[in-house]
Amino acid sequence: MKILDLHGVKHEDVETQVVDFATKNRTPFKIITGNSNRMKQLVTQVLTRFELEAHEESYYNLGSLIVIE
Repeated sequence: MKILDLHGVKHEDVETQVVDFATKNRTPFKIITGNSNRMKQLVTQVLTRFELEAHEESYYNLGSLIVIE
């Protein structure tokens, strides 16, 4: 599974990174957001435009999203 790690990425750069990653990789893939609710919102907004869904990796790892179709 391919992984995009957004640790250290500025909020204004999230859209570009997620769009680039989503267009180059097939689902499922993982996006590491950290525990920032704002970062999760930004990622989810981009994924919605691509008609992709995401869920948290597990109840003990809320800082990582698994992206599916």
